[in-house]
Amino acid sequence: MIVVRLSGGLGNQMFQYAFAKSFQMKGRKVYLDLSEYKNNLNRKYSLDVFGITIRELPKPFYKLFYSRNFFWFLFSKLQPLKFLLVEEDKLSYDEKYLLFNNRTRFFGYFQNEKYFKSFHNYIREDFQFNGEIFSRNTSYRNRMISEESVAIHVRRGDFAVNPVANRVHGVLSIRYYEEAIEKMNEALDHPSYFVFTDDKEWVKNTFSKILLVYTLVEGNDEANSWQDLYLMSACKHNIMANSSFSWWASWLNNNDKKIVIAPKSYCADPKMNLEIEDLIPREWIRI
Repeated sequence: MIVVRLSGGLGNQMFQYAFAKSFQMKGRKVYLDLSEYKNNLNRKYSLDVFGITIRELPKPFYKLFYSRNFFWFLFSKLQPLKFLLVEEDKLSYDEKYLLFNNRTRFFGYFQNEKYFKSFHNYIREDFQFNGEIFSRNTSYRNRMISEESVAIHVRRGDFAVNPVANRVHGVLSIRYYEEAIEKMNEALDHPSYFVFTDDKEWVKNTFSKILLVYTLVEGNDEANSWQDLYLMSACKHNIMANSSFSWWASWLNNNDKKIVIAPKSYCADPKMNLEIEDLIPREWIRI
């Protein structure tokens, strides 16, 4: 029995699900631990936007793993019920995690395509959007299909205002977007830019200096942010932000000739940035 604990937002959950799927595809019995989203108003389980059925950890195991009751603590020490807890100790790919066979609990993000690349077609099948698409987003998508569309993702939010997030992740400079747009303009005939962001005022004040014409995608609030993921993946090309949400939008893009531009400085923390160096697939452009 393999247990993978989900944590974070939609992009993180997608990586954790894909990591768990790799065990399932090898015939292991896999369960997802949703404890982070029990009675948590700040985070929610988000994979229900896809047409997948997950196998959630049975209720007795939540008590076994998390109850402070002394008797549950004793049960957890019995050999038939004892689980090995494995916590991701670095952000780079590590094959050792895939070698565990039974009664293992995984805590971590496992943000690397190498964990599930052998089963990538199954992951793509699982990550089919299942919710109702707003009519305005259908209109956006029709344009994206008919034009030489480029999704630009600008992630600021907590990366800009939270001191810890700013120190660890940081926000991408306007120069990054300038260089990325220059490359797209060189490679494409008449690209059409669609900008997605959690800081619309910053984009309105800043992007007018580097883009004469662009479409700011609006109307998808936090509760419906998955529709931004849907639209970004529908564009023919992508300029990424330094976020897992942005990574998945680019990965789910099915255009065989897609150009994906990603930042070299994915993390502001130099050590973390070195660890996630192989997060970006080789065929994507890093600047």
